[in-house]
Amino acid sequence: MNEESDALAAAIAVSLNVEREAAGWTLEALADELGLSEQTLGRYLTRRTRALPVDVLTRACAAIGIPIGDVISRAEQRLSNAEARAEKSVEEQAAQIAREARAARDSRDRAQDQPASSTVRHSKRGSRGSA
Repeated sequence: MNEESDALAAAIAVSLNVEREAAGWTLEALADELGLSEQTLGRYLTRRTRALPVDVLTRACAAIGIPIGDVISRAEQRLSNAEARAEKSVEEQAAQIAREARAARDSRDRAQDQPASSTVRHSKRGSRGSA
């Protein structure tokens, strides 16, 4: 699997889990209905193991009473929303970097604009006081 299909598989598992809870099914009851252990179904739905097998997804959707296409559509929407949030985060980070670069440039420009004579006078005062 590639990164994009892994992400979709994870989103499908999350969507199925959300639908299971919304329909009032406990993990234990759905696992019993599907002939799986609660631990196995839990691993599928939390992606602690390989991707949710298509036959398990199909049977789980039938048991819950939701069309498989709805679960997949909701998963795609979740994935799209997550990508939009990630893109926004990248844009916010780029804006922050730009602000920091401007601040550093402004600070450097202010330091360069200060008259050099003030540094020289300070040095002369210090040398007179120590002589």
